Amino acid sequence: MSMTLVDRAYDEIVETSNMRRPTIDHIINTVAEYYGFTVEEIRGPSLKNAVTHARHMAVYLILDLTPTTIQEASRAVGRRDHSTSGHAKYAIQAKLETFPSVAAEYEYLRERLVRDLPEVIKKGEKAPTFSPKPSGERQPRHQDHATLDVY
Repeated sequence: MSMTLVDRAYDEIVETSNMRRPTIDHIINTVAEYYGFTVEEIRGPSLKNAVTHARHMAVYLILDLTPTTIQEASRAVGRRDHSTSGHAKYAIQAKLETFPSVAAEYEYLRERLVRDLPEVIKKGEKAPTFSPKPSGERQPRHQDHATLDVY
């Protein structure tokens, strides 16, 4: 293996590890806004189907878009036991395969979270942090929100 090949491989690894990703807080804020909940409701104790679905989607996106463990994702949404986040991951995976509306929600949220992120940061630059825009007035609940109880 030539040194230039090694250098290129190393550069690709470094660039990949420096990819900008949305933060956990940004993901939770975006999911809460999309479903018409507050961050406190997503992180709160409510077991209502609609809140649980939004919380599960947040966990799934956190695990998908960040280098986060299930334990860290669980703590991020206010859960003490990581098994609830493991369940959230598998629940959303099953819904993605079964319900086209859930797949559309996931695709929309994922696209929204990553569309403004550049692919990589140039060597030596520090990754900028995200600060979600202030939500102002509470947004109306998502139009498909009422159908969530069907699952």
